[in-house]
Amino acid sequence: MKALYVNQMMLHIDISSAVLCDCAAGYGWLGLTFLLCGGGKVVFVEPVTMKLNAIRSFADILGLSDKCEFYHQYMQDIPLTDKSIDIFASIETLEHVGSDNVKACINTINRLTKKMIIITTPNRIFPVVSHDSVVPFAHWLPIRWRDTYLRIFKREYKAHNHFLTPSDLSVFQKRFNQISKVLTFKNIEDWKNHYPFYSPYSGGMWKKKPHPALFALLWLTSTVFGKKAYLINPNLASVWLRKE
Repeated sequence: MKALYVNQMMLHIDISSAVLCDCAAGYGWLGLTFLLCGGGKVVFVEPVTMKLNAIRSFADILGLSDKCEFYHQYMQDIPLTDKSIDIFASIETLEHVGSDNVKACINTINRLTKKMIIITTPNRIFPVVSHDSVVPFAHWLPIRWRDTYLRIFKREYKAHNHFLTPSDLSVFQKRFNQISKVLTFKNIEDWKNHYPFYSPYSGGMWKKKPHPALFALLWLTSTVFGKKAYLINPNLASVWLRKE
């Protein structure tokens, strides 16, 4: 969490007085890391009661409860005032909110955020999505057709998600500039140098070095398209900084 997100925040913002919204927070890894790195305050938003209670327990154990607020809400329903959040982080969440809620969630992020937005979510236009069935083009089909298509490849995947396209993020462009070239990183060297790191996902694992094919793809897209590379990368991961 520090290498992927908090370090990128600290490149542009003094986090010591900043308010971060971690939504959906899951078990609070990002928000708690932010506080352990000297962040000012975290608003944890999580719709699953068990996970939100776990964050409360972790915050108590770490002595961080006085810097936390907790909301048992969906993203589109966060009851906070406009521009009350300095940094809004949405990590692998928007693909789960459902097609009917995407616009409302994006508008909520835009409405609440004052300084920086960090987004990661699979890019619908990319032919293969690792956060799905990993069968080419499956996520391009209407959800009701996907199981039939997947059976051709002897795959079954019930938790079908609705993935975003770059145009879904266009509402940010009025108030924010997109500043990262390689996912959430400033450039390909910074991305490469964050390895090795420990990922808490999929049961937890050490990632020792980048996959050569992924490195080649991100090098190519960042070299050719610069800060617009997120438009065609496998993930819409990007950092948006308020315009001066």
